Amino acid sequence: MTVQIKDVITYDKENHSTKSDVLAQFFQKYPKKKPKKKFHFSALWRGYTCRTEIEDNKLYIRSLSFVSSKPHGSALYDSFKKTFPNRQDHFLNWFSGIIIISTEPNPDHPNSYRGFPIYEVNQLLEVIDGIHTQTRTFSYDELETFRKKQFQSFKTTDDYLQLKNEEIARIKKENEIRKNSDEKLTQFSLRTFSESDFENTIELRLFDYVKKFY
Repeated sequence: MTVQIKDVITYDKENHSTKSDVLAQFFQKYPKKKPKKKFHFSALWRGYTCRTEIEDNKLYIRSLSFVSSKPHGSALYDSFKKTFPNRQDHFLNWFSGIIIISTEPNPDHPNSYRGFPIYEVNQLLEVIDGIHTQTRTFSYDELETFRKKQFQSFKTTDDYLQLKNEEIARIKKENEIRKNSDEKLTQFSLRTFSESDFENTIELRLFDYVKKFY
């Protein structure tokens, strides 16, 4: 697996890499603005990278680059002004979620793998409607414990139920497409919803889904 280019967030006047995809919510709301993947860049499958900043406890977008559709030349091109032409849109008041800043990599940790080290210091920034409300800091082991507890709380929410219903609907749609394209398909060829697989996936990527601390 190719190590992905991370987004950057400026926090306390310092730039930090983050795996948190802040713009995912924006492109879900405005899918026509999302870059069309004419060419794949193995180090940037999502098709874009950005820099955000927490300034005066508000979250702003500062830069945005898309993967180029040209086979030659630079792999990225500046799309900030085209995507966010109005200055008032630079304040990301539509974003609610957790942004993770991880530092102090420990490649010798048993759970580290090649280019994917474990980080011993993890700052979790809670942002609600574009406002930075609080920061919590965890070691790797503390974060794993916290994530499991947060997941149990998240399972009781309407957001979790919505994700579950969307996954069931997606599998049903995929099965209908398969059946329509191949009459010889048997029931064993179709996908079924697995509660345990779904829970494991959501728990593993929990902070991509939750909008706040519980």
